[in-house]
This record gives sequence, C-alpha cells and structure tokens, in this order.
Amino acid sequence: MQTAISTTSRTASIGRRFAGQAIDDVSVIALVVAMLWAISKGFGVGLDEELTLAQAVVAAFLLIAAFASPALVAAFTNGRTFGKLVVGTRVVRIDGERVDLAFAFRREFWSKRVVWGFAFRGLADWNTLRSDPDRRSGHDRDLGTVVVDV
Repeated sequence: MQTAISTTSRTASIGRRFAGQAIDDVSVIALVVAMLWAISKGFGVGLDEELTLAQAVVAAFLLIAAFASPALVAAFTNGRTFGKLVVGTRVVRIDGERVDLAFAFRREFWSKRVVWGFAFRGLADWNTLRSDPDRRSGHDRDLGTVVVDV
C-alpha cells in the first residue's frame, strides 16, 4: 500500500476537488437534459410516444456519450475534466503514465460513477479525503492516482 505521494505539484485541497466534481456533475446533468431535449425534438417524439429501434440506438449512444464526457475531456487534456479546468487541478497517475482514454474512462465513468456511485461517493470521499495525508479518495487509491493543483 502506498502512502505518501511525491509529485512536483501540491495535492489539491478538498474544496477544490469538490468544486471541480460539482462542476463536472452539473455539466453532465445539463448535457443529458440537453441531449434528451434534442432527441425528442430531432425525432419529433413526445414522452408518450415510442422510439423506433434506430432512434433508440442513437438516443442511447448520445446519452452514453454525455455520461462519458468527463472521461473524454480528461483523456484529451491529460487528466483535466471541465471542472478540473475551471478550478485549476488535474489527475496524475502515480506510475507517471499519461491519462489516456481507457484510463480516463475507467476512473471517471466506471470507478467514480458505477462502483462508488453518485450519492455514496460524496460521503465516502469526504471521510477518506479528510484522513488521507495526500487527500486521495477511494477511487484514487483504487486506480493509483492523485489530484494536484496545476
């Protein structure tokens, strides 16, 4: 088990981490709502109408893209989601490797949203971040990452 992280950057404060995550969560929700609106307008269907199979496939793809958007942004900015760009932080891998698309997807979508869950993650992160000397949350320790100031 690794304890102290030696990076050239300072680990991000709890406040900056939560602000960045809140921005990411709100932006994902806004993107999903916008996608649902665009799908309903584009396909000309209302809530009481059924989608064709092709429409349902397109809608599913767009919604998955909306939920995966933090991972896509993180992969192309080497660890900076939209929220992290705003608050001035980024994810760094402890092994020194670049945050590529597969890794970003695993961290942003799978570990943070599926495994840890939206509501539970906030409570778990708060307790872990307070007690961890490097302010690493559960998903950071699971994946070998740390969030640092840029």
